Amino acid sequence: MGNSQMAERYGVNCRPCGVPLPPNSDWSDLRQENFPFWGRCHVFQNGLYYRPVNESGNYLCPNCFEEPQRRQEEQQRMQEEEQRRRESERRRLS
Repeated sequence: MGNSQMAERYGVNCRPCGVPLPPNSDWSDLRQENFPFWGRCHVFQNGLYYRPVNESGNYLCPNCFEEPQRRQEEQQRMQEEEQRRRESERRRLS
């Protein structure tokens, strides 16, 4: 009994949204990088999809992979806007 082919070779789906991800036939472009929200991840086909190290089957499309960072940036923007609004209200009342 031989080794089974890796799922990446036949194409996989994004775990959160279910989008089909392309099969990986060129392993020369596979690399690992550290990311703030995900930790160490495999990067397939120059960022066409990602998989956190030691989480087999948890593939992510670029949109789902970048969602936590976008959400944090949006929260920061909202907090800054709220702070500016409070400051302008405070100045207006003074």
